Amino acid sequence: MLQDELSMSELSPEDCDYQIQACLATSFEKCVPSWSFTVREGEVFSPQIIRLRNRKQRMRRVWKRDETLENWMNFVRSWKDLRREVRKVKKNIIRKKVNCSTIDFWKVVGNLMGKNKTGVEIIDENRIEIIDKQIICDKFINFFVGKVKCNAKNYVPKSWDDEKYPNCRVNPLTMEELNKAFQRLSGKKSCGMDGLSGFFLKSLSHALKPSILLLFNKILTTGIYPKTWKIAKIVPVFKKRNHTLISNYRPVFNLNSIAKLFELCVLGR
Repeated sequence: MLQDELSMSELSPEDCDYQIQACLATSFEKCVPSWSFTVREGEVFSPQIIRLRNRKQRMRRVWKRDETLENWMNFVRSWKDLRREVRKVKKNIIRKKVNCSTIDFWKVVGNLMGKNKTGVEIIDENRIEIIDKQIICDKFINFFVGKVKCNAKNYVPKSWDDEKYPNCRVNPLTMEELNKAFQRLSGKKSCGMDGLSGFFLKSLSHALKPSILLLFNKILTTGIYPKTWKIAKIVPVFKKRNHTLISNYRPVFNLNSIAKLFELCVLGR
């Protein structure tokens, strides 16, 4: 799945992380087609299905009156024909629904799974209603960034003290520590900008552990943190009262799953 450890040891932390992300994305593309979602029965409607359904019911009544082997085989054959036609119609419905843009595709999946959540469609600023999505997005960004800057005014960054924390950087991470971090990694959290969930990462842990362990030790020794791990997907979550006021929302930052795994490893020390 990944390059051997010898070739990856020659790469920088950025390139090493890119190799892992590329392999994960390739595996994700292979696994997604095997997933399925249901189609509501009301959407499966065609004259052919009605005809086959009536035929199946008729064959069942005939078999009930005279339980012979021939009548039973006719009933089973009509039932299989109906099932084959229903599957064909469902497949065409799904193909039409997913043959669209990425945003529309996930909207369809959310509706089929009962998740009809929509974003913030309107906000109120100084008694002026704003419905433009781009302006709403910019307003949320300015509000959340202003909160961060306000909280960071009194923060003074401290230099790393290897004498106070001798085991965090000097000693390399072990496979046992990585296994504990994988156990603590939640598989139910939302995805970050990489689009890979913790559940998917844990499913491939047996193949990823050697390469991830090499990447984490390289980060600790070089002090280089991948830039892609610093980018988070921010989702505004409603808190209380009025839905149109930005101040009633709090930001939730979704980081990459591998970055969360690295934080769990450091936290364990």
